[in-house]
Amino acid sequence: MRKSQAAIEYILLVALGLFIIVVGFTIAFFVNDFTKSVLVGVDQTRAQAIALLVK
Repeated sequence: MRKSQAAIEYILLVALGLFIIVVGFTIAFFVNDFTKSVLVGVDQTRAQAIALLVK
């Protein structure tokens, strides 16, 4: 294997690793956003149920 080919492969591996990290953070952000919206809905439903029981 030539040095230039090894350098190119190393650069491609680093780029692939960075791409995977960016995709992972993006997925984590969307999952976090989704769970927050679900928990807000659950909290509202829970508050309504408690209000009905307290009356």
